[in-house]
Amino acid sequence: MGDLSILGVDEEEHVGRTSRRRKKRRRPWIAPTAIIVAILMIATGGFFGGRAVWHQTAAVPDYEGQGAGTVYVQIEPGDSAVDIGQRLYDQGVVKSVRAFRKAAEDDDRSLGLQPGTYELHQHMSAAAALTMLLDPSSVVGRVSVPEGMNVAETFDFLAKHTDITVAQFEAAAKNPSGLGLPDYANGKVDGFLFPTTYDIPRDATAADVLKMMIAQYNARIAPATVAAKIPGLNLTPMQILVVASLLEKEGITDDFSKIARVIYNRLEAGKPLQLDSTIVYALGHNVARVTNEQIKIDSPYNTYIHTGLPPGPISNPGLTAIDAALSPADGDWMYFVKANKDGHSFFTSDPNAFQAQKEKSQQEGIY
Repeated sequence: MGDLSILGVDEEEHVGRTSRRRKKRRRPWIAPTAIIVAILMIATGGFFGGRAVWHQTAAVPDYEGQGAGTVYVQIEPGDSAVDIGQRLYDQGVVKSVRAFRKAAEDDDRSLGLQPGTYELHQHMSAAAALTMLLDPSSVVGRVSVPEGMNVAETFDFLAKHTDITVAQFEAAAKNPSGLGLPDYANGKVDGFLFPTTYDIPRDATAADVLKMMIAQYNARIAPATVAAKIPGLNLTPMQILVVASLLEKEGITDDFSKIARVIYNRLEAGKPLQLDSTIVYALGHNVARVTNEQIKIDSPYNTYIHTGLPPGPISNPGLTAIDAALSPADGDWMYFVKANKDGHSFFTSDPNAFQAQKEKSQQEGIY
């Protein structure tokens, strides 16, 4: 037994110990791994389960109702819902950026939000704030300047729709340097205050507003007038602007191109334009009907006694008048007079027909 049994015993013990050692080596690794996996599974389940519960139960911070007080909020071009929400939050309008972003995502109309200054309230619900931002009546400083007003009328109109006085506009106009006027304006804003809709910041000065309006002229009218080519006439950009300014004062939009043709026909013939609108401009105030005495006024704007165009625009024309000045209708008309109460005029090349219609229009109280 000796050697064999000893060998056998030794091998068994060696193998047994080795096996046990191997088992002992495995157990410390298997048990922690299983525990870790189990913990991760529990933790993962808890995370996603908790997240779902959080989404269901966590409320987005938001105020209720329409709020109170007055807050002015500026929306800039290119602002996102987050940008707007942050500005509303910073100014105390909404309780959280997230609330406004959610309100915007839930309302497709938010895609139509326009730049401008808006009058809102403090502590509004995000939905109420969005509704006010979508309401044009909430816009502060949005001014739609009509076509055809002269400078004095424009300043008076702007003063009524801003916190800037007529005197401040007049003072700014007397200092044209830096306003952006083209060289041919000769330092005068007459005709260059383009009529359109403006969003005027609350802190804007008179000069700022004039710059905005002249910039619109430079962008939208100047290129067309500079390139103007009127058959039979060699008109400058200023003269095109003058013709358009006359159209605004002399007739309705439908007749602009015909009136332009009358003006050009009379210019070519060397006849005075004889336009009442230029007399009114020279007088400096509106009159129901120009009298025989008034047409004798000593002024370069008196087109009854001076041939050619007046020296400058008598109104601020819009794009339609500019287009008509650049594209006059075809016709041999030399005269026109208002013939209907809807504003349409009668056009003729016959002076007797013109005089007859003029008397008829006066008898009917058309003008």
